[in-house]
Amino acid sequence: MLRLSPSSTNIQPWHFVIADDEAGKARIAKGTEGMYEFNDAKVKDASHVIVFCSRVYADDEFLEGLLDKEDADGRFAEPKLKEQMHQTRKIFLDIRRYEQKDEAH
Repeated sequence: MLRLSPSSTNIQPWHFVIADDEAGKARIAKGTEGMYEFNDAKVKDASHVIVFCSRVYADDEFLEGLLDKEDADGRFAEPKLKEQMHQTRKIFLDIRRYEQKDEAH
């Protein structure tokens, strides 16, 4: 469900790391050392821990790869729809980059 959640520009610039065993939770708990040590028990005692990893910048290479993947998956009934998707995605991404200045969010 997390992986398939849509983003505003349909680029889903994220991936997730899920730990459900002691070794995985211990690795994630290393991030609680120092000033966040109060979270150590929360990580280690949870049944599952999910780390959200997000891209802060969607460069042209990433966007082209995404478009090619969508094309290979049969998302576009006509070639012109592929280009329309690309242009539409760039419009919305540019709004986030240049007007809103919050692409990383």
